[in-house]
Amino acid sequence: MDVEWIVVNAKRMVNTGYVFETTVHCVATVTSGEIVMKGTTSISVDFPGVPGPDFIPYNDLTQAEILDWVFNTIGETTKLTKEEGAVTLANANLNAFLTPTTENGVPWIV
Repeated sequence: MDVEWIVVNAKRMVNTGYVFETTVHCVATVTSGEIVMKGTTSISVDFPGVPGPDFIPYNDLTQAEILDWVFNTIGETTKLTKEEGAVTLANANLNAFLTPTTENGVPWIV
């Protein structure tokens, strides 16, 4: 199992480049043999206030820096909850694939 956090959007002020909101996805990947399934949870985080002394211009930001902000804002408990949700979804997707409850087709074409 693998869990990856990805920044998918960073809302910013046009005149300053100050990022005040970001959306991230937590993607869990589970594998069974050659079958790979993913589960994704998302969260949007606000960064209220004004740029401080550690301000980083938008064009100089890295994903790692934004993720640090997100994790510091949401805390370890929410981070783990999001990761567990993504893993649960990935496992449910894998289980549904391995043990389908529905099928498509018509009986006269086999």
